[in-house]
Amino acid sequence: MTVICVDISRYQAGFNMQAFKDSGGLGVILKASEGTSIKDSSYDAHRANALAAGLAVASYHFFRPSDPETQADWFLECANVNWGERVVCDVEDPSCEKGSVKAFFQRIISQRPDLQLTVYTGHVGEEAEAEWGRSEWLAENTSLWTCQYASSPSPWASETWPQWSLWQYTDNGSVPGFNGPVDCNKFNGSDENFLAWMGPVSEPAPAPTPSFSVVDMTVSDGVQVSINGVVVWPTSTPIS
Repeated sequence: MTVICVDISRYQAGFNMQAFKDSGGLGVILKASEGTSIKDSSYDAHRANALAAGLAVASYHFFRPSDPETQADWFLECANVNWGERVVCDVEDPSCEKGSVKAFFQRIISQRPDLQLTVYTGHVGEEAEAEWGRSEWLAENTSLWTCQYASSPSPWASETWPQWSLWQYTDNGSVPGFNGPVDCNKFNGSDENFLAWMGPVSEPAPAPTPSFSVVDMTVSDGVQVSINGVVVWPTSTPIS
């Protein structure tokens, strides 16, 4: 099976993006940041190399339980994402709360409403959902990237997300471009839909600039007004 999507961090420093692209790879999801002060040391190089190879790029933040707004600001500073890209909140810490994840994303879109939002989680999300219950906001505004190292993506946090979008099915995969284990993912749809899901979505075209005609207005003897050589005052039509 051709692996179309991997997610990588500093543990895959030196990943050969062009070799992965040439093998059939379509996209990469890159760790950008963690908590309120950690930036992944390989993020900038990974991002530049992936874009140069023509791969679709998304980024993720490893989420911690406290200060969701500060974490969101830090993530945006580190990730430097383009218009319409997909961004991910990686929820693995069992102390995380639903309200904090929501606050993280709301802070993101208050500054970058163009971005596409996804939650990454596995058993933590499944267990948390049993405690949290359905989240209407997350259901309406985010998609699910589920982590299940099994023969199928079940079970996932289906009360909030009736369907998963991306499935991380192994953390011990092998792909051209890196001599070591890699997280591999399967998309729930076609390759074309995967690329659309990853983004970036198209940036709206700027509004057209209004056009104005040059008007040459003259006043003669204080009683005659002409515009572009045409006398408009006094008019030839008598006023009754």
